[in-house]
Amino acid sequence: MTGGRMQRRSGMPRWTPVRACAAAIAVAILSTASGAPGADDTGRAPKLYEEGQRLLRQGQCKEAVVRLEEAYRLRPQPNALLQLGLCYRQLGQF
Repeated sequence: MTGGRMQRRSGMPRWTPVRACAAAIAVAILSTASGAPGADDTGRAPKLYEEGQRLLRQGQCKEAVVRLEEAYRLRPQPNALLQLGLCYRQLGQF
């Protein structure tokens, strides 16, 4: 420190409030455009979960895993994980 002020390292950008705000806006825009589930996608989750359960009851575990994993990705619910565990157990992948 010199004169009560900290020296910046050379090459380090100075974060002004405008830059910080611009960075926050950029992160928000990129996170919404990066495949995060939207309202339409989360509405599909219960249907996929039901399809996965039906397929599991019919013994079609590989197909059930696909539906249940997608349902969990769209709306992380513990029930989907439980059903996935049952599928993996029946497939011998535990």
